[in-house]
Amino acid sequence: KEVHYEVYIRDRGCVAARVGMPGSCGSQFGPQSNPPMELDHVNGSGLGNRGPSIAATLVLLCGLHHRMKTEQARIWRPALNEYLKKHYS
Repeated sequence: KEVHYEVYIRDRGCVAARVGMPGSCGSQFGPQSNPPMELDHVNGSGLGNRGPSIAATLVLLCGLHHRMKTEQARIWRPALNEYLKKHYS
């Protein structure tokens, strides 16, 4: 739980705009005001496998941007890793 708190404090909302992801925040069904945030394992390897649950591997994304990152991981994973490097290098 402490790790999750650290991520919420660090990110203070969806990080999509900070890494250049397009579109307004929302849910997987489309844009909406004040959508719930989701913790994303930036470097999950698919098929239900995830990296360690530490702040250096997690970011906050709204559902819409989480889905975008999952579907276009080759594009957005590097940008999210750069974001994390700024905080943990």
